[in-house]
Amino acid sequence: MEDRGLITMQQIKCSIIIINYNYGRFLAEAISAALSVDAAQKEIIVIDDGSTDNSAAVIGNFGNKIIPIFKTNGGAISCVNEGFRHSSGDIVIFLDADDRISRDVAKWILSVWDPATAKVQYLANVIDASGASLGRVQPNFTKILSQADMRRSLITTSNYVSSACSANVYARWYLAEILPLPESYTAHKNAPDDLLNPVAPLYGKVITLPVPLCDYRHHGTNDTVLLRFEIDNVTRMVLRDRERLDFVRQKALAREVVVAPDALLRCPYHMVTSIVIRKHSPALCPYNFTLLRLTVLGIWATAGYRCIGVLEKLTLIVWLLCISLAPRSIALWLITLRYVPSSRPRWAAVLLSWFRVRDESTELPTPHVAAKRGR
Repeated sequence: MEDRGLITMQQIKCSIIIINYNYGRFLAEAISAALSVDAAQKEIIVIDDGSTDNSAAVIGNFGNKIIPIFKTNGGAISCVNEGFRHSSGDIVIFLDADDRISRDVAKWILSVWDPATAKVQYLANVIDASGASLGRVQPNFTKILSQADMRRSLITTSNYVSSACSANVYARWYLAEILPLPESYTAHKNAPDDLLNPVAPLYGKVITLPVPLCDYRHHGTNDTVLLRFEIDNVTRMVLRDRERLDFVRQKALAREVVVAPDALLRCPYHMVTSIVIRKHSPALCPYNFTLLRLTVLGIWATAGYRCIGVLEKLTLIVWLLCISLAPRSIALWLITLRYVPSSRPRWAAVLLSWFRVRDESTELPTPHVAAKRGR
């Protein structure tokens, strides 16, 4: 087991592992942002997953400032496994090559870190392909999550509210416990965070910083951000849920923890996905339930979910009722609003921001994320 001794700002070594596949147009920004991180010791590892664009040239331009690793294409899960094997940091960040990290991330992490911490998660500013802000952050934390909330949610639903890949910092000892991730999970080929994040409360503390410490880029070729609604993407989410549940059960069982047998039926996001599929393409629905029964189960799961605030629960319940009861054309419009961020009116982002919890507990300076480059 890795050493969990107390680490100071001067002693900590930060590994930033950049995962790249054909993101040559964004890669220089990601590397530059990582190099700017204010940490006494850091290493920048760039894993290129068999790119066929100009990524190799971009990587070469940084010389010995980074550690380049070129491999055949295998997906982001294989990059996480390979990158960790080559890293040596006490804390590890997996940065998608189309994202940017704040130079202040290490300061913020060390302000809350202790030896029992498995993971720290934070917000991400959402930007477009050019690097311009879209005026919102994700995820929308609507409740301060306690350790008990997250652990209980993991056991009962297989998940809790967590940040996307680039918006997490992991303890090395924690990653040493759970890696390598199973590359046989095909639905997770490019979504390693959906395996890295859920099991963290089984091993140690998960700390949430409701401040933005990275930029998350929406550009239409992200794995989970759509320019238009496609039912295939939603059905893949169901397969991900099942793979995640299998992974969580394995890790929980190894620690003598039992996950609820009906965990997915108690997960509101899985039920939302199932209801959307049932409304849009009934033949593809993962359950042989009526729409009414699915809706009741979805409302029950939402009401009992420990990781979101009351207002978000009420909003999601109303949305579920509208999807279930509205004519198909209106229901499909509401579904598009949920799954295609660019389709949402500006006021929707403002409304969602009212639900979000904010951090008022620290005196550290405002986080700095790399500014948009000139073209």
